[in-house]
Amino acid sequence: MFRVLFSCLFIFFLTFSLPAQTISRIEPPNWWVEMQHSEFQIMVYGEDVGYLKPQVNYDGVQVSRIEYVDNLNYLFVYLKVSEDAKPGTVQLEFMRKGELIVSKPFELWERKPLAGRNHGFSQEDVLYLITPDRFANGNLGNDNLPEMPDSLDRSAKFGRHGGDIQGMRDQLDYINDMGFTAIWMNPVIENNMPRFSYHGYAATDFYSIDRRFGSNEEFKALCDEAGEKGIKIIMDMILNHSGSEHWFVKDPPTLDWLNFSDNIQYTTHRRTVNQDIHASAHDKKRMTDGWFVRSMPDLTQRNPFMADYLIVITLWWIEYSGIAGIRMDTYPYPDKHFMSR
Repeated sequence: MFRVLFSCLFIFFLTFSLPAQTISRIEPPNWWVEMQHSEFQIMVYGEDVGYLKPQVNYDGVQVSRIEYVDNLNYLFVYLKVSEDAKPGTVQLEFMRKGELIVSKPFELWERKPLAGRNHGFSQEDVLYLITPDRFANGNLGNDNLPEMPDSLDRSAKFGRHGGDIQGMRDQLDYINDMGFTAIWMNPVIENNMPRFSYHGYAATDFYSIDRRFGSNEEFKALCDEAGEKGIKIIMDMILNHSGSEHWFVKDPPTLDWLNFSDNIQYTTHRRTVNQDIHASAHDKKRMTDGWFVRSMPDLTQRNPFMADYLIVITLWWIEYSGIAGIRMDTYPYPDKHFMSR
């Protein structure tokens, strides 16, 4: 009797102690049909998702490969979208031993023509550089948000001063009247850092506009309205580092997701190693892989999953917003083979 009771309790305990998977993030948030390259990466993040096997059942879409990594809270899923795939909602189904554990919708959008706006910029353009937080405050309602500790403080040299995307939209005629053909703005993606967040170079979410600047929809509207006036929007993209408060810094997918993760080394800023054919490998590594500051961890662009992740971010913003060009931060420092790719 005791043995039967013990066996029943053991089976009961085992059943309810199996990992319970929850998916909290899927990046990118959507994709498009008729892209030049048919395959792209989706990063899936959630508790113990590494125990699951993703699948799809959608005409023209297939899972081309699944990559499991050190951290079981991640899956890297590569989808292949055929030329005849139609826009719609793909259900990403996550299975375990043939049983559906969780299903998540993933949208495929139709590409919209950009009328030649995203062809880049040249010496024919005159660029107006804007630090958005310091330019114009068009919406006083987003100056302070309870979930973002670095709040408005115009008396502080490195504090936030309240400028936003609406302020730039309001001043497009002013910029146009001065004869500028392009706006290069410092980053406006989320920087939910405790302090010194106004500059935008310490990303905590690569797919979201910082809510103190506005929304993704407002950024797209800025690109549209500027384009109608013949003004290009050049997006400042940061692929060399993130902010230390980024969620994947706190729980990295692989051991080499960050450079010098086990013993922080700071960059020497000796940019001459880029041209010096006699520079040592040590000096090159310290310059390119070293962190700017402790609050900006350096991303390992040699990691193939990181490289694909960053490239997908770049393509996503081009398609989503209709930007005319990119200023890639900060070119002397990243991995040159990655940047070339």
